[in-house]
Amino acid sequence: MLDVSSPAKGLLIPRMSTASVLSISNPAKGLLVYDSSKNQLMVNMGTPASPGWQTIVYNNGWNLTGNGATNPATNFLGTTDLQALHFRINNINAGIIDTLSFNSSMGFRTLDSNTVGVHNAAFGYKALITNSQGSENTAVGSNALRRNPRAASFSPNYSVKIIAIGPQ
Repeated sequence: MLDVSSPAKGLLIPRMSTASVLSISNPAKGLLVYDSSKNQLMVNMGTPASPGWQTIVYNNGWNLTGNGATNPATNFLGTTDLQALHFRINNINAGIIDTLSFNSSMGFRTLDSNTVGVHNAAFGYKALITNSQGSENTAVGSNALRRNPRAASFSPNYSVKIIAIGPQ
């Protein structure tokens, strides 16, 4: 066990570039380094065989209690690649913004059954929940188009637009 104490000095963590951090061979779980390219403390939360470098953030991350002096060019919630942005509650679907299927939804269990349907918009509790392959549907409101068989049964090649506001 190591006990380092000093009234006037601190512990200096090894400093290296991002490339150097990523090139560490079999880093121990819990290994701590300072990434000088990112100006962040990093810790390996993965395994030696499959490292998972995570930042230890203070005053540099997105705060759950609000954020000030934000710049929309650098401060945002979202992705920096073409992966969809998913929202979940208790690990259950609560929304998606997807640039590959062009589906957008917000609400608990919206578009739950969607497999191949594209260009759908669902907003509200369980809106379009049974739609699996229908495309170009718009459902706004609690349970809107929840059990609509046409929205659920159209083949991907059949084009129809169903718009519903309000329950079923």
